[in-house]
Amino acid sequence: MTTAGELSEDLRSAIDRYLDGHRSRSLATLSRACGVSYTTIRRLYQREGNPTAEPVLKIVDAALNLDEKVQFINRYYPEIGSTISRFQGGAFPRKEPRQEALRGFFMRDPHNFILNLAHNDRGTTVAAVRRLTGERGVEALEELLDHELLDRDDVNGEMVVRLAPMLSHDCDLALAQMKLSADHFDRSLIGTKAARIFHATASVNERAMERIHDILSTAVQDIVALKDDPRSSGDIALFVDMMMNVYDKTALNK
Repeated sequence: MTTAGELSEDLRSAIDRYLDGHRSRSLATLSRACGVSYTTIRRLYQREGNPTAEPVLKIVDAALNLDEKVQFINRYYPEIGSTISRFQGGAFPRKEPRQEALRGFFMRDPHNFILNLAHNDRGTTVAAVRRLTGERGVEALEELLDHELLDRDDVNGEMVVRLAPMLSHDCDLALAQMKLSADHFDRSLIGTKAARIFHATASVNERAMERIHDILSTAVQDIVALKDDPRSSGDIALFVDMMMNVYDKTALNK
């Protein structure tokens, strides 16, 4: 039988593990990472009061790796732990810690913005990150480097960070990326070759729907081939998002 005191002590240890050896990390960055208020985290870190499950689980999710999370949950929340155990090693394969961390950062800003800046063969620099995202962006960049999610090189005396280009097949990640891309969209570029925006709805038959799908699929293939062509390499970081769906799938099931 575990006690509230033991939970408080182990939670403090989990937070210490998050902080240890990372200059860019603090209780404030942990607060942003897990969505728990700074005041609550500071109170729990100082072992004040009895910790409740919701903030504890959020903090543990951000502070520990997968195995450590499972161990913590099994000890203090065995009902949840037994549910997790049923899914381990079965139909839901475990992700590598680096992949899990990368996915999490892709769903947050300014981390998402920085990862996309670095998502090419040229990479980006601290100066560019500071100019575009301010000091908060520099803090986020240091977090990404702490997690070893970016490769760093010295180019003419300046640190350049890169993330290998990828085309996501993770539906949740792609949808999150599209939502964040809407926030990144620079409306002042409309009308130039640097921006294009389009949205259309219609009532179509199945043949027309299939044709639209084929057109988009061909466009995706052409864009991927162009961006992967070494002759296309340059200094302009851009994003392209494409999506189609139906509002009501009832007609598809007839």
